[in-house]
Amino acid sequence: MSSYARSALLRYLEESLAEGYGQLKVYGLAKALEAFRFPINAGYMTVSQMATEGIAIGTITLGGTLFRVSISLGAMPNR
Repeated sequence: MSSYARSALLRYLEESLAEGYGQLKVYGLAKALEAFRFPINAGYMTVSQMATEGIAIGTITLGGTLFRVSISLGAMPNR
C-alpha cells in the first residue's frame, strides 16, 4: 500500500493490469489491450506525475517503452 500511495508508476501498473484482467474476462483480448490508457483516463494519475517522481530506483521496459520507477519522499496521504 505504501508503494501504491507514493509511486505514480506503480499505481499505473497496478490499475492497468487490474483493468486489463477485468476487460479480458468480460470482453476478450481486444478490449484488454486498451487497458493501458485506463489509469490516466480515469484520473488515477497524470503523465507528468509519472515523469517527475522523486528519486529513481530503477527502470522497467514494457512493450518497448522504458519507464523510470521512483518513490517520492513526501508524506503519505491520509486515507
